[in-house]
Amino acid sequence: LSNIHFHNSSSTIATTKFITPSGTENLETETSTMTIDLAPVLDAYPSDKANFPTILTAADRRAVLSMEPCQPPELQQYYSLKQSNGIELKRSWLCFSPKLKQAYCVNCWLFARVNTPWATGVPHQKREGWLRRIEE
Repeated sequence: LSNIHFHNSSSTIATTKFITPSGTENLETETSTMTIDLAPVLDAYPSDKANFPTILTAADRRAVLSMEPCQPPELQQYYSLKQSNGIELKRSWLCFSPKLKQAYCVNCWLFARVNTPWATGVPHQKREGWLRRIEE
């Protein structure tokens, strides 16, 4: 028998085995429990850097690159730039982590060899400064 219970962003799977030694009427049970973190799967922004370890593997990098950039709609006006000639440039490199409340450059985060503010994340409190720099 298996029971699955969902608790916020994790799932607990409990398995019960009934062991009946031959020749006895006593019933013994053995229960094991395993918890699986489903947060990255259930998250609205699976490519959010908060869903990944600090030190990324090649598989982590490939996973991030296979997903849409973490661009919550609240900041939609910053994810593209309309030039004076009418051409719109997408800023797919610009991401914002709702969990960490930080803006970051996805390419810098994935591939920078040194920690820069754009690789580690610019705090939301400094929003006006990074928004101004993006607009320039």
